[in-house]
Amino acid sequence: MVEPTRSQHGLEALKGAGKALVSRLPVFGELIAGWDAYKRSQLERYVQNLLGYLQKRVDNVEELFSEEWITSDEGQQFARKVVDCAVNAELEDKHQLFANALINGIQDRQLSTLEKLKFVDMLRHLSLASLCVLAEMHKLYGRHIIYADKPKTNQAAPQISPQGLIPQLSPKLHPYVIESALGEMQAVGLFSRFTAWRLGGDGQFRDDSSIENPKIYGEFAGKFVAFISDKTSHQELGGQNG
Repeated sequence: MVEPTRSQHGLEALKGAGKALVSRLPVFGELIAGWDAYKRSQLERYVQNLLGYLQKRVDNVEELFSEEWITSDEGQQFARKVVDCAVNAELEDKHQLFANALINGIQDRQLSTLEKLKFVDMLRHLSLASLCVLAEMHKLYGRHIIYADKPKTNQAAPQISPQGLIPQLSPKLHPYVIESALGEMQAVGLFSRFTAWRLGGDGQFRDDSSIENPKIYGEFAGKFVAFISDKTSHQELGGQNG
């Protein structure tokens, strides 16, 4: 039998002292005693909030979840992933956006399952501050996005740079927040150096055009914003916080 070391004895003593202290502090004692009940209550509240929001967005929630794709293995995987995020306490500030993603993901017939899962991962990793910056960016650049399913034009794709964006957004957001948000967005792959990818008659994708700037606000960004927005109220991303 291995004898406990001096450090282990010290750790156990510290734990004992900590428990004794907690027992003398009513607020902490109640928190520890009711932790399981609190977590259950929290989960139930998040589930009820999610259902309430879904009922506001769609006429029939049961009908939404009985659509053919959502009953498939891929659809079930998507639904589980989004719902897990939509009731996660650490992601509470983005719960409504995950609810939007759930509805849009079920109803969208154009995006592949892989694209939908990618967008959920992106939403999970982007901070609320970055999403607020994205909402403001979309107001500036969204109508200038070049989409592959629309005819080519001579219009230039929106290019993003901190020097160009910060003066436009700084009345609402601090420059450091904007700069950090752009780094987050680029890290999750929201930007590209290609304006759009068009599918040729041979079944291969070819880039519409490309530039040296790796931060084009293009089709991928536009699709992501649409995926997490409330389309029924024609409210763009960020409306809940903006």
